[in-house]
Amino acid sequence: MVKSEEGQEKITAGELDVWVVKPKEENDPWAVVTIQIELENPLTPESILQYVGTFLEVDGREFEVMKAPNEHLVIAPEIALRELRKSFFKLNLKFEQFNVILMPLENFNDSIEEYKDSKGI
Repeated sequence: MVKSEEGQEKITAGELDVWVVKPKEENDPWAVVTIQIELENPLTPESILQYVGTFLEVDGREFEVMKAPNEHLVIAPEIALRELRKSFFKLNLKFEQFNVILMPLENFNDSIEEYKDSKGI
């Protein structure tokens, strides 16, 4: 657990792959892109939102997962992402409010290159 300045314990995000995004301008904040790959487990809103309010420490910097400017990339088969979209819709949740980006496994190579280019990774 990471201690906050107020002495409260913060929940760590656990084992997620992470990319660090350096700021374009000197005064802009650093950011991270957390990566969740789901190939076999069913995707549910809970499996994605379990990381809301959790923290990562990378290179001595602390980042709150799914809080802007940080993003959370979910990579899974298209059919699983389609079902996840339906579940989010039924719960009246939007991926944008959690900075979640869905990336279909079927066209992963093209999608990830475009994403990395847009972020300067």
